[in-house]
Amino acid sequence: MKKIVMLFCMLATVCHVCAQGQAAGGAQVKMDSEGFVVKTGDMAPDFSVTMFDGSVVNLRDLRGKVVFLDFSGPFCKPCIAAMKRFDKEIFQRFEGQDLEVLIILGLYKNRSDVEKFRVAQGFDFPMGLDPEYNVLNKYFYGGIPRYFVIDRTGKIVYHASKEAKGDHDDVLVEIADAIDRTLKKK
Repeated sequence: MKKIVMLFCMLATVCHVCAQGQAAGGAQVKMDSEGFVVKTGDMAPDFSVTMFDGSVVNLRDLRGKVVFLDFSGPFCKPCIAAMKRFDKEIFQRFEGQDLEVLIILGLYKNRSDVEKFRVAQGFDFPMGLDPEYNVLNKYFYGGIPRYFVIDRTGKIVYHASKEAKGDHDDVLVEIADAIDRTLKKK
């Protein structure tokens, strides 16, 4: 049954993305071969996201900090594996520095699914909820996880997906290195 649910979620993502290149209202969206709408060197599109605790985060309000965006889902095994490692490799490593981590979840049915997911995995870190893909589609179309590191000025200095890179360990090392380099720049 779990495999069927995961397959359904993956198909829902693919179907959602089948309109690749079609933004809300039918506007054409330009993306690269991996589905990225924005990439390293671009300014990060602004967004507002409602967090699990009900607060709202606006990307523009985070200017002056380094931002790590992780687009994930509660039924995505690579996403969960990465989030389990974030505590040590991101949160603890960069604690007390000017880093804001935003994990933005898509691919879920309702808030109670997210609550069950958080409890089952033991995750208590902040998570944004993007059920309509309003934030996600500003950055990419396609599968998750997807990662972005944004500098203090709002410029994307790193972007990747597990699918594009292959080995998740390499991607996590790249993310940590990108965050470290970006934090060192004032």
